[in-house]
Amino acid sequence: MTGVEGIATGPLSVVPALVAVLVLIAINGLCVFNEFALVAMPPTRVAALEDGRTRLGRIVAKQVHDLDNYIAADQLGITITSIAAGWIGQPAVSQLLSGPIGALGLPEAISAALVAGILAFALITATQMIFGELVPKSISLRHAERVAHIIALPIEVMAFILRPLTVAMNGIGRFILRPFGIDAGMASHHQALGIEELSGAVSSSAAAGLLQVNPSTVHNAIRFRELTARDVMVPRPRVVGVHADDSLDEVLAAARAARHVRYPVFGDGDEVLGHLHLADLAGRLTQLQGPDAEAGWRELVRPLVAVPENASLESVLAQLRGSGQQMALVVDEFGSSEGVVNVSDLLRGLVSPPELPTTGPRPTVGLDAGTHLRSLDEDLAKALGAVDPQADTLNGVLAAALGRVPRAGDDLTIGGYRVQITKASDVRALEVDISRVDAAADRRALR
Repeated sequence: MTGVEGIATGPLSVVPALVAVLVLIAINGLCVFNEFALVAMPPTRVAALEDGRTRLGRIVAKQVHDLDNYIAADQLGITITSIAAGWIGQPAVSQLLSGPIGALGLPEAISAALVAGILAFALITATQMIFGELVPKSISLRHAERVAHIIALPIEVMAFILRPLTVAMNGIGRFILRPFGIDAGMASHHQALGIEELSGAVSSSAAAGLLQVNPSTVHNAIRFRELTARDVMVPRPRVVGVHADDSLDEVLAAARAARHVRYPVFGDGDEVLGHLHLADLAGRLTQLQGPDAEAGWRELVRPLVAVPENASLESVLAQLRGSGQQMALVVDEFGSSEGVVNVSDLLRGLVSPPELPTTGPRPTVGLDAGTHLRSLDEDLAKALGAVDPQADTLNGVLAAALGRVPRAGDDLTIGGYRVQITKASDVRALEVDISRVDAAADRRALR
């Protein structure tokens, strides 16, 4: 620092020092501009720049793909300019301030030079932080692509000059981090969004009015890959089907009552023989008369695709398309039938999720107690899932909360939600009403 003090001994020598400090702060800001612009660049825009015709766009894309070296060059530039700005600027600013501070008539115990030095350090630090860090960062995060284009060429020159140092430092950093199992590559700077981050981004966009579609639909689409056949299937106890021993009249009665298009055909025990399509039955109905009518409808049974209960929905859709069928049998690891799933159920759950309570006291009335927790509103699913992490459906949560088979009239408050069982069979709840309540603590009131 004495060398710098020797340079800044007169009013004329202070000016070059201050100019040098401003230049150093500008270079510092340039590095900060680039660091945040490269990290904030959307991957879709990077791909577009890479395939574009502009030279600057290709340079920016190259810099984003080589973050290790360019971020290291930025950080090295920031460090060097910060140290140099303080080393050169503090004596010069102290010299400017020492005269006015000395004229204040401070007590002899307080050194004017010391006070001037402290104020000079604070002033340079504040200037460096505001104009060399905060302002460039804010601009880059809001206009990443434009900033990256403007500074691409000077950054390219700086990175080329500093390349030997950045390569050496990156190598040393990787060597130090390797024993800890940490990869210091590009992923440390530029990470893809995970499921939760994407869902959060969708919620923020919806709150800002930037989405033109139902945000629940987007959430479902994001989580589509992690859903399994078990999550959307109709459980075996709720499956409406026919038995292989049923007469034609019984089959027709079941079709009139349920008004479905496809009916699983059950055999003895847990056996599922296939499914009956109502169109096939209607097309042959005139022929299924007389003594052969009872056996004739069984010839119309189509094969049923079997899928594991843990199969992804993508896999289920692929198997259904490959087989030309619309319905699949869901089986467990032992081959026992767990339920059925069809294409319309999958698509309906994806593009038209159930409207469930999120705010306010208005209840959701007549909700199927067999609804899977993943199909519910996120906050509601989290509150109910805390009762029993092993439960998959509303009925499972209610049974766990009550410690017995749910009955019609049961009234529970769980995690700020009131759940009223309006319909139940001897073995499970069938329909429930759900509404939000003010109470946050879990409690229950059984009627």
